[in-house]
Amino acid sequence: MGSRSALRFKRLRCCAENRRLTARVEELATGAESRAAQMPNPKRARSAAPILVGSRRKLLRCTANQKQAEERLVHQAGALRKLEANDTICWKLRMRARD
Repeated sequence: MGSRSALRFKRLRCCAENRRLTARVEELATGAESRAAQMPNPKRARSAAPILVGSRRKLLRCTANQKQAEERLVHQAGALRKLEANDTICWKLRMRARD
């Protein structure tokens, strides 16, 4: 049971961290866009575009990494359930053999 709650905690922590990172990247991208819009020189505005693209790529990578981590946690939770079920079966067999 402790392992299951630890997995849930990890999943929640991962989701919370991803939401925090997503919000921060969005905030930075919005700030960069507003600063680029305020720039009088069009060359300067164009120079900010790669930064925005890079930020968005990082956000997509973070989201993909989070999805992979969540899938691994789901897989681990399934494996844990199987182990717990096998442990219960073994325990019942030992009890029957002892009687």
